[in-house]
Amino acid sequence: MRSRFKGVVTACVVAVLAATAVAHESLPVSATRQVTPPAPGAPLVAPPPVAAKFKVVVSDPSAGPQRKSRQQEWYFYRDANRIAVIKGSVEDIWLRDARGAVRFERVLHNDQRVIEYSAGELITLGVAAEWNALATFVDARELGRMKQSGRTSHGAAQKLHFSAAVGEERLSVEWLAALQLPALVTRQSKGKPSLRYELLASSEQPQAGWPLPGARSADYLRIDAADFGDMESDPVVRKAEAIDIRAGWRGAHAHD
Repeated sequence: MRSRFKGVVTACVVAVLAATAVAHESLPVSATRQVTPPAPGAPLVAPPPVAAKFKVVVSDPSAGPQRKSRQQEWYFYRDANRIAVIKGSVEDIWLRDARGAVRFERVLHNDQRVIEYSAGELITLGVAAEWNALATFVDARELGRMKQSGRTSHGAAQKLHFSAAVGEERLSVEWLAALQLPALVTRQSKGKPSLRYELLASSEQPQAGWPLPGARSADYLRIDAADFGDMESDPVVRKAEAIDIRAGWRGAHAHD
């Protein structure tokens, strides 16, 4: 069960860890025919394009009163070959080419830098960029391995409820099959920060006033992640490496 539970959060792990880091630094779509998660091993229906707004709350009982609970609004965009999450001053952008190869860009607005990870560099780092898992915020195929605890109505659509537990860690998901997105994700573990993702709004196109991926970064300096070893003294590289380390993409260096 442990490996399966880990699989559920794999798609979110960068987002989850980045939510904690960023929170410390700052604070109707066309339905598919799919109404339940596919059985393990079954192919997923291609998720429809979507623009969505989430509220992300990180609650840390061990933090001081002023930092016990932090929240931020995230914007999630999905189309056939791009998945982007805007998290305050950071953007995560996944791009897929015609051959199906996936590359990644992390935009650091405060530093006006874009860190580029080629498909080969992701493989070198051991990052499994599984497109369908990224596209659904949690891996929809893994929901079939979780315990379904019920279903409720969400407007004209159905919302399915799932839960899983490993030791002291608890994960619950309220799943909107028509959107291929969660309406709510909560993750709790004794002695660790709890995480809550709540879907606030969704549409086929970004709503007025929503930030757009890549809109601010056209003139930013780009850094190839494969060159980190030659740029260890660069503070932005150090910052990017620290994010990678928190995400489990690379091991900590002596200076970290």
